[in-house]
Amino acid sequence: MRALLGRIRAFRRPRPKVSVLLSSYNYEKFIEQSIQSVLAQTYRPIELIIVDDGSSDNSRAVIESACAKSPIPVKLIFKKNAGQASAINAAFEASTGDVIALLDSDDYWYPKKLEELVSFIGLNPDGGVYQHQLDTPYGRKRNSVMSADVFALWKQWGKGLLNVPDDHTALCFSPFLPTSGLAFRRSVLEKILPIPAALSTCPDAFLTRTAICQGPLYSIPQTLGFWRDHGDNMTYRSDFSFQEFWLPVILPALNSYYRNAGIDFQLAYEPELRSRLCLTRIFGPG
Repeated sequence: MRALLGRIRAFRRPRPKVSVLLSSYNYEKFIEQSIQSVLAQTYRPIELIIVDDGSSDNSRAVIESACAKSPIPVKLIFKKNAGQASAINAAFEASTGDVIALLDSDDYWYPKKLEELVSFIGLNPDGGVYQHQLDTPYGRKRNSVMSADVFALWKQWGKGLLNVPDDHTALCFSPFLPTSGLAFRRSVLEKILPIPAALSTCPDAFLTRTAICQGPLYSIPQTLGFWRDHGDNMTYRSDFSFQEFWLPVILPALNSYYRNAGIDFQLAYEPELRSRLCLTRIFGPG
């Protein structure tokens, strides 16, 4: 009965206005499919905002052609190259929606992605992060996804200090899907942005691990998009590895956010103090 009442309330609640933020850099081969996947959504966003971060290929012509007959309002921003954080910041500043859905230009969504997202948010209106599973050329991007008050778990287990190497399963620190599977309430992002300019890539790492301070992580069970593995993905570059980028750039940026926001919590990286994480104690049985 409680579930039924929840669905009735969600049905009566006004449907949110969705802004799609699409950032791109030198992906002329892929961006048309990415754009078309937004324009083909069964639930229409109120706007598509595309930020080209100083591409040197033919991206601009491809973008303008793909948007020429768009059934929804499109805002195009062509700027000097400054990294993905800068692109997302610029896109958010130009957006007006209640819900912000992110898409990388080398990925694409399935037609019912926004329809499922909006329905899911209606049932779970307090989320800090919303995400869904993504397909890849090799199967699903993650073997499983979870919904939980992740930040409460971090604080509970770490007592205000989470040693990242403790999470040998990657469940506690990294339960998130990549950018193209993520969405946020505008009210949450207003407390987080701008993303630090140093995050020229992996801005999703910052967004997810700050947004969960504002509400739970909710994972939609459906697979609603495709993450393209084309060999040029930033995740494959050695200069953006955990040792070369996460430790000197992302972790300090996160700790700076927690400190400036008055959140009594910090991340640490101390492999010599690593302890075994008891998953049943943290996440419960099953």
